[in-house]
Amino acid sequence: MANAKLKCKCHGEYQPRENLIINPKGKFCSFDLMMEWANEQTTIRINKAARKAKTVVNKKVKAQKVKDKAKKKELITRSEWYQKLQRVVNQYITKVRDKDKACCSCGTCGDHLKYDAGHYIAVGSNMDLRFELTNIHLQCSVKCNVFGRGMPVEYGEFIKAVYGEGHYNWLHTNFLCHKPHPTLKEQFPT
Repeated sequence: MANAKLKCKCHGEYQPRENLIINPKGKFCSFDLMMEWANEQTTIRINKAARKAKTVVNKKVKAQKVKDKAKKKELITRSEWYQKLQRVVNQYITKVRDKDKACCSCGTCGDHLKYDAGHYIAVGSNMDLRFELTNIHLQCSVKCNVFGRGMPVEYGEFIKAVYGEGHYNWLHTNFLCHKPHPTLKEQFPT
């Protein structure tokens, strides 16, 4: 009788073989203790699986956050869109619409001069006129646009001559008076 006593899985005590219930998972003192141990093991396995699933989900969420952050960096901001569109509009003015015309402020023209797309009403003072084509014309870069600060008097006379006094007044009245935006109550009276 080498193995007359066996160790119980629930208490860890040695007991006679006849008093134990033996199943593939171990040896137990009673059926109730065996069921209690099985329930504990099931709970442990479920909790372990839940922790593992949570870890996997957390890793996926972190990876998605990293991807989203990278995509967000790649997105173009509103100001970058404005800059790109401004470049395209300026190229349209200098290379297509006003290609062989003279400077709107001083009247000079020549292949040796560099020309810009000059704004009559500056972009910084009024964003509404940034892409208004009647506000943008060919100007010689150094003399009129940079050092002459756009030569607003001569540019204004050019606008009056080309588009008329009405358009000149429209530019000034509609865009230079900074009216506050109407409130919702003003827009939708009850």
